[in-house]
Order: sequence, then structure tokens, then C-alpha cells
Amino acid sequence: MYDLIKYLIDIAYLVLLVGPVSIFLHECGHMLGAVMEKAYPIIMHIGRGKKRFHLHIKHLDLFIYSWYFLGGMTDMTRTIPYSTKKMIFTTLSGPLCSLIIAVFFLLLFEFTLSRYALLWGLFNGWLGLSNLIPYKLGKKCSDGYIIWQAAVANRK
Repeated sequence: MYDLIKYLIDIAYLVLLVGPVSIFLHECGHMLGAVMEKAYPIIMHIGRGKKRFHLHIKHLDLFIYSWYFLGGMTDMTRTIPYSTKKMIFTTLSGPLCSLIIAVFFLLLFEFTLSRYALLWGLFNGWLGLSNLIPYKLGKKCSDGYIIWQAAVANRK
């Protein structure tokens, strides 16, 4: 019985805290890349459903929705179109951020053997790597798909 409770607590911790914070940090990676490329305005969405929170700071708008643990997206625009290298850099900055966080927590796990550090490390590793796989589902596409499209368009 104790193991079941521990397992349920770990799942709740993963879904309600690790996932949303990791997604937010992944999107912050995109935002940092966009700021470095002066791609304003930057609009970050965390979750799905009814809008619950909106924060506006200079060129950044952050929206948090009811189902905050169901993904995220960062929109950025430029008056001057992106070069291929800048598009790839900005898109790659999200997965790169997730992978850096994964390495940090997996190293922390090596020293502490904390299952919570392991959850952070594994989730961020999955988030970073899975976003590098090129796929498109309806209107939603992965970072890998955007990078692939930019690379293919550059070849033409």
C-alpha cells in the first residue's frame, strides 16, 4: 500500500510540477533565443483551456491556461524575416535549454540518489530529445520539424 501511495505522489509531482515547470523553462529557452535575435513581440503560452493568467512585460506576453500541464508554445515575430541560421538557432534554443537542465539534474541524481532529481532529469531529457524529432500533427509541429523545414527551404 505504501509503495502505491509513493507511486501516486511521484506521478502527481511529475504532472503538476515537473512537467509544467520544465515546459515553461523550455519555452524560456525559445524566448531567450528570440530576445538575442530581437524577434519582438514574444508571446508565450503555457497550457490549454481557459486563460487564467496574463503577464505583459515590454515585448513579452505570458499566458497561462487552466490545463497548465498540457504543453506550451512560444510565438515570436520579426519585422525583418529570419535568416535560416537565426531561425534554427531560435528554434534549437528550447530543446537545448531542456537538455542542459536534464544533464544538471541527472548529475545531481548521481550525487544525491534523489528520485525527484531523477524525475526532473528524465523528463527534461525526454522533452529536449522528443522536440528534436521532426513531426507535425495538424497545425502543431515539433521544434525538429521547424528546423528541418528551415534547412530544406535553405537548400532550394
